[in-house]
Amino acid sequence: MPVNRGAVGATASSLAGLLVSVYLLFPEQVTSSPYCSINQLLSCGPVVTGEHSKFLGVPVAAYGAVWFAAAIALSLRSLRRPQFLRYLAWWGAVGMAGVAYLVYLEFFVIGSVCVFCTLAHLMGALVLGFSVLGIKENG
Repeated sequence: MPVNRGAVGATASSLAGLLVSVYLLFPEQVTSSPYCSINQLLSCGPVVTGEHSKFLGVPVAAYGAVWFAAAIALSLRSLRRPQFLRYLAWWGAVGMAGVAYLVYLEFFVIGSVCVFCTLAHLMGALVLGFSVLGIKENG
């Protein structure tokens, strides 16, 4: 049975997103990165240390890590059973709804965009995109 390229891409994107999310759990490391404070708009500090960096007392990055861990489980399962790509696509859509809210907060409430957060958001979008590609590839 040939390997579904969408499932492979979703797995790789999920792993990369998990790594970025775990990194974001350490705001002191993030804010000390030269890629964090590029200018007033592209600055991770206000995003990862501000009042919106936690939800219900839990760092937003932890929710991202859990989301990516579930995406890894679904994408690995879909390598052998491509029908699981449909679940992964739904999971990706849920993730993108969360990303839409986080991007809204960055641009319109916080006034700064975190480059590392944006990388995690991109990985989530790739998970969704690869899962849809895999569904189409599977027929």
